[in-house]
Amino acid sequence: MTLVKKAAVLLMAAVMSLAFAIPALADTKPSFQDVSQDAYYYPAVEWAWLRDITKGTSSTTFEPESVCTRGQVATFLWRAADKPEPKTTKNPFTDVKSTSPFYKAILWAYENNITTGTSKTTFSPNHPCTRAHVLTFLWRSLGKPEAPYSELA
Repeated sequence: MTLVKKAAVLLMAAVMSLAFAIPALADTKPSFQDVSQDAYYYPAVEWAWLRDITKGTSSTTFEPESVCTRGQVATFLWRAADKPEPKTTKNPFTDVKSTSPFYKAILWAYENNITTGTSKTTFSPNHPCTRAHVLTFLWRSLGKPEAPYSELA
Protein backbone atom coordinates (compact mmCIF):
# COMPACT_ATOMS: atom_id res chain seq x y z
CA MET A 1 0.00 0.00 0.00
CA THR A 2 1.49 3.35 -1.00
CA LEU A 3 2.14 6.12 1.47
CA VAL A 4 -0.61 8.23 -0.11
CA LYS A 5 -3.11 5.39 0.22
CA LYS A 6 -2.10 4.77 3.84
CA ALA A 7 -2.44 8.47 4.55
CA ALA A 8 -5.86 8.58 2.89
CA VAL A 9 -7.08 5.59 4.92
CA LEU A 10 -5.86 7.13 8.17
CA LEU A 11 -7.34 10.47 7.18
CA MET A 12 -10.75 9.04 6.51
CA ALA A 13 -10.71 7.24 9.86
CA ALA A 14 -10.17 10.63 11.43
CA VAL A 15 -12.80 12.31 9.24
CA MET A 16 -15.46 9.82 10.26
CA SER A 17 -15.27 11.04 13.85
CA LEU A 18 -13.75 14.48 13.67
CA ALA A 19 -14.84 18.00 12.90
CA PHE A 20 -13.50 20.25 10.20
CA ALA A 21 -10.98 22.68 11.40
CA ILE A 22 -10.14 26.21 10.55
CA PRO A 23 -6.51 27.18 10.80
CA ALA A 24 -5.32 27.98 14.31
CA LEU A 25 -1.97 29.25 15.39
CA ALA A 26 0.73 26.63 14.95
CA ASP A 27 2.08 24.98 18.06
CA THR A 28 4.35 22.05 18.68
CA LYS A 29 1.50 19.79 19.77
CA PRO A 30 -2.29 20.08 19.64
CA SER A 31 -3.74 21.15 22.98
CA PHE A 32 -7.48 20.98 22.55
CA GLN A 33 -9.51 21.20 25.73
CA ASP A 34 -12.22 19.03 24.20
CA VAL A 35 -9.93 16.17 23.07
CA SER A 36 -8.65 14.00 25.89
CA GLN A 37 -5.40 12.15 25.30
CA ASP A 38 -7.37 9.07 26.41
CA ALA A 39 -9.92 9.49 23.59
CA TYR A 40 -9.82 6.75 20.96
CA TYR A 41 -9.51 9.40 18.25
CA TYR A 42 -6.69 11.42 19.88
CA PRO A 43 -3.93 9.78 17.76
CA ALA A 44 -5.90 10.56 14.60
CA VAL A 45 -6.41 14.19 15.65
CA GLU A 46 -2.72 14.55 16.45
CA TRP A 47 -1.69 12.85 13.19
CA ALA A 48 -3.92 15.10 11.07
CA TRP A 49 -2.99 18.23 13.01
CA LEU A 50 0.76 17.63 12.66
CA ARG A 51 0.36 17.21 8.88
CA ASP A 52 -1.76 20.35 8.45
CA ILE A 53 -4.70 18.28 7.24
CA THR A 54 -6.85 19.85 9.93
CA LYS A 55 -6.60 22.38 12.75
CA GLY A 56 -8.91 23.25 15.58
CA THR A 57 -12.09 25.26 15.40
CA SER A 58 -10.21 27.63 17.72
CA SER A 59 -6.80 27.59 19.34
CA THR A 60 -8.19 25.50 22.23
CA THR A 61 -11.12 23.54 20.74
CA PHE A 62 -11.51 20.86 18.11
CA GLU A 63 -15.23 19.95 18.41
CA PRO A 64 -14.81 16.21 17.76
CA GLU A 65 -18.59 15.63 17.76
CA SER A 66 -19.30 18.22 15.04
CA VAL A 67 -20.45 17.13 11.59
CA CYS A 68 -18.21 17.74 8.57
CA THR A 69 -19.43 19.36 5.38
CA ARG A 70 -18.80 18.15 1.84
CA GLY A 71 -16.38 21.04 1.32
CA GLN A 72 -14.48 20.19 4.48
CA VAL A 73 -14.07 16.53 3.57
CA ALA A 74 -12.85 17.45 0.08
CA THR A 75 -10.35 19.76 1.77
CA PHE A 76 -9.13 17.01 4.12
CA LEU A 77 -8.43 14.76 1.12
CA TRP A 78 -6.76 17.57 -0.82
CA ARG A 79 -4.50 18.44 2.10
CA ALA A 80 -3.65 14.76 2.63
CA ALA A 81 -2.56 14.68 -1.04
CA ASP A 82 -0.19 17.62 -0.34
CA LYS A 83 -2.48 20.35 -1.74
CA PRO A 84 -1.90 19.82 -5.45
CA GLU A 85 -2.85 22.75 -7.65
CA PRO A 86 -5.93 21.99 -9.71
CA LYS A 87 -5.14 21.79 -13.42
CA THR A 88 -8.58 22.90 -14.52
CA THR A 89 -9.48 26.56 -14.79
CA LYS A 90 -13.14 25.90 -15.44
CA ASN A 91 -15.31 25.64 -12.34
CA PRO A 92 -18.48 23.63 -13.07
CA PHE A 93 -20.08 24.51 -9.71
CA THR A 94 -22.12 27.70 -9.39
CA ASP A 95 -22.16 27.36 -5.59
CA VAL A 96 -18.35 27.28 -5.21
CA LYS A 97 -16.87 30.75 -5.62
CA SER A 98 -13.17 31.36 -6.19
CA THR A 99 -13.08 33.04 -2.77
CA SER A 100 -14.26 29.89 -0.99
CA PRO A 101 -11.74 28.26 1.36
CA PHE A 102 -12.71 24.97 -0.33
CA TYR A 103 -12.27 26.20 -3.93
CA LYS A 104 -8.98 24.53 -4.87
CA ALA A 105 -9.82 21.35 -2.96
CA ILE A 106 -13.18 20.98 -4.71
CA LEU A 107 -11.74 21.66 -8.17
CA TRP A 108 -8.97 19.13 -7.48
CA ALA A 109 -11.51 16.54 -6.27
CA TYR A 110 -13.68 17.17 -9.35
CA GLU A 111 -10.86 16.86 -11.87
CA ASN A 112 -9.64 13.68 -10.17
CA ASN A 113 -13.12 12.12 -10.31
CA ILE A 114 -13.43 12.03 -6.52
CA THR A 115 -16.70 13.93 -6.81
CA THR A 116 -19.17 14.78 -9.52
CA GLY A 117 -21.07 17.22 -7.30
CA THR A 118 -24.66 16.99 -6.15
CA SER A 119 -25.79 18.02 -9.65
CA LYS A 120 -24.07 19.02 -12.89
CA THR A 121 -23.77 22.60 -11.63
CA THR A 122 -23.69 22.34 -7.81
CA PHE A 123 -21.35 20.82 -5.24
CA SER A 124 -23.25 21.79 -2.06
CA PRO A 125 -20.07 22.54 -0.09
CA ASN A 126 -21.91 23.41 3.12
CA HIS A 127 -24.15 20.35 3.20
CA PRO A 128 -23.35 17.66 5.74
CA CYS A 129 -21.09 14.93 4.42
CA THR A 130 -22.73 11.62 5.18
CA ARG A 131 -20.76 8.49 5.96
CA ALA A 132 -21.69 7.27 2.47
CA HIS A 133 -20.27 10.47 0.92
CA VAL A 134 -17.05 10.16 2.93
CA LEU A 135 -16.51 6.55 1.94
CA THR A 136 -17.34 7.26 -1.71
CA PHE A 137 -14.87 10.17 -1.80
CA LEU A 138 -12.22 7.96 -0.20
CA TRP A 139 -12.93 5.01 -2.52
CA ARG A 140 -12.72 7.23 -5.60
CA SER A 141 -9.55 8.95 -4.32
CA LEU A 142 -7.93 5.52 -4.11
CA GLY A 143 -8.86 4.69 -7.71
CA LYS A 144 -12.07 2.73 -7.05
CA PRO A 145 -10.45 -0.47 -5.75
CA GLU A 146 -12.47 -3.61 -6.31
CA ALA A 147 -14.77 -4.74 -3.54
CA PRO A 148 -14.46 -8.54 -3.37
CA TYR A 149 -18.13 -9.17 -2.62
CA SER A 150 -19.75 -6.46 -4.78
CA GLU A 151 -20.63 -9.03 -7.47
CA LEU A 152 -22.83 -10.93 -4.99
CA ALA A 153 -25.42 -8.17 -4.60
